[in-house]
Amino acid sequence: MGTVKTCFLLFVALLIGIESEAKSQNNSNDQLLNTILSYVNESNNACEDFYQYACGKYKHVHKLDPFSEITTRTDYQVNQKFLILMEQLSRRPQESLTIVEKQVWGFYQTCRLAPLTTRYAKHYLELVQPDKNLSWPQFAEQSQDWRKDDFKWMETLARLRRYGLFNVLIRVKVLEDQLDGTKYMIDINRPNFAAKSERLRGPLRTSMMLVQLGVSTESAQRLAIALKKFEIAVRDLAEVEDEPNDDLTIKKLERLTGGNWRRYMEILLGHTISSNYKVQIQNVNYFVQLINLINFMDSELIASYLMLRFVMHIQDYTMNSNDEINCIKDLRINMNFAMNLLYQEHFFEPRQFAKYQHEVHLIFNQIRSQFMHQVKQNRLRLKVSQRTMITEKLIEMNINIGNLPKNLDHKTFVQNVYKDFVLPFPHWDYAASHLKLLEIRTHQWLLQLNSPAPMNQFMFYVADTESCMSSTPYYMLRQNLVIVPYGILQEPVFGLHSHDIFKVSLLGFMLAHEVMHGFVDGGIVYDANGSSSDVGAGIQESYRFEASMDCMNRNETDYLDERMADITGIRLAYDTYFGPGSTYSQEQPKFTEISLRKLFFLNFAQFFCGDLNYIEFEDHDSDDMRLRQTLMNFSPFAEVYGCREGRDAMHPRDKCRLW
Repeated sequence: MGTVKTCFLLFVALLIGIESEAKSQNNSNDQLLNTILSYVNESNNACEDFYQYACGKYKHVHKLDPFSEITTRTDYQVNQKFLILMEQLSRRPQESLTIVEKQVWGFYQTCRLAPLTTRYAKHYLELVQPDKNLSWPQFAEQSQDWRKDDFKWMETLARLRRYGLFNVLIRVKVLEDQLDGTKYMIDINRPNFAAKSERLRGPLRTSMMLVQLGVSTESAQRLAIALKKFEIAVRDLAEVEDEPNDDLTIKKLERLTGGNWRRYMEILLGHTISSNYKVQIQNVNYFVQLINLINFMDSELIASYLMLRFVMHIQDYTMNSNDEINCIKDLRINMNFAMNLLYQEHFFEPRQFAKYQHEVHLIFNQIRSQFMHQVKQNRLRLKVSQRTMITEKLIEMNINIGNLPKNLDHKTFVQNVYKDFVLPFPHWDYAASHLKLLEIRTHQWLLQLNSPAPMNQFMFYVADTESCMSSTPYYMLRQNLVIVPYGILQEPVFGLHSHDIFKVSLLGFMLAHEVMHGFVDGGIVYDANGSSSDVGAGIQESYRFEASMDCMNRNETDYLDERMADITGIRLAYDTYFGPGSTYSQEQPKFTEISLRKLFFLNFAQFFCGDLNYIEFEDHDSDDMRLRQTLMNFSPFAEVYGCREGRDAMHPRDKCRLW
């Protein structure tokens, strides 16, 4: 009798669970559908301008909201979750907190409570000087007291590099060997001045920075002009690209350029090296000319330039504010691994987390399978060796959810990363704590030199500032790896209990876009191991590949790789759901009369909907242009909405296609 009763109770519990999940699915579907329809402006013609049709009311719906589009919305939601977590940690006894929770809470408190003076640039520069017994020129009691003969610019630059300053005069990174993606090397190259943050502002802004550091107004104006002239001279040198060099020993690099590279590397690495230590060097002629230029410059000018660029770098890695939300952003920038761990521990139940992982991997694998089908169709008429290279790269491509290493216990890994992070409690010092975290970041970066590059499924990436604060997936080119931040796994982007059409049309497209970065212009030249590939270069230079690129660039863009990833990504996501071999249900769902295919495009458009007046686009065309260009080049869209070929703007006669 007891057995029968137990079975009956289990059966009832199962029915309740099924009913609860069905209710969650209905709620999720209704909510997502209502959100989509609230943006639609039916006074616009979908075939003339799908952006205005699908996103026309977005600005009105969200006019009071503190975000401008879907990715900033997910970031906002993540920040709010962490804000609640900080409040919860504040109410718990210190002894009940884990090691990582204590460190995160401690830096949050430092951000909120440290005296304002500990945030000043001058305080940072007091803590990080050109040398142990040498201050910055502006801090000498009198200008003539500054010991310019003791200043060694390469040694100072190496010290600053330990705090993450990697793109000033010398661009130094740890990268996979260009010819062998299975090993890491120090890569030395000319600097890149493309981003605003990588060059001085105008003389007026620069002189204002100098005045804030204690320089007299008159002296600051003269110095600002001289500094800008120096930077322009360096930029002119950096614009000339010569042939990339093979790996060079430090001894040979010193002989070729005249620089003290051995001392530079020893300061950066924190240990002695032999003269036979090898680095990967590009544009050697730039360094010859740079060192010759600096040898004829005043040491005080060079020191001042390094000082200002270091201050700009520091400002880029802090929100420079002690309000709650900006301190959460500071945590995400500077303690990225710790914040990822806390998100996993506090915002996912273990069983729920396993479901999220399963769903994302399922979509990713379906996308890979569908692209494999496209490769077999061989539209580009590739040789067997070329198709083999693409197939191997696709098979080896992997996904990392959460940007934490798969082969290690996450808690142990994060504790090891921050094991040397000790807060100066109770004497809050923001700059001291911030500098220590920047050192830890660089240390993690340098640790990669101590072992072979791991297989991509075990790879993690120390992200840059923007990636740390962003919940958008991104592709690691040399690692052949797609990173999916935890924050994207929430509505409206991804609802665990929502219909598959919502999952594939939005997150599926985002994943497909990132996958295709490995097979468009910028990525096709690397093989599965991240090594330069002659086979891939042959594909890139083939007639049909180049013709597809030219077609996609008819409406010229500075971001052709992104456009190619958009256009190839929408086809891949669409075919994943509706194409051959699809395992997704084609039955009309009960929660709407809108066809699945129309719903696919409407939900896909959510990635681009936003308040265009408030969005600053970086490394991409504007969202409205991206949506139009993507769908104009995709025939199924025109078929679904009945657009007339050659007559409607969204259905031109000639369409562009790569794969």
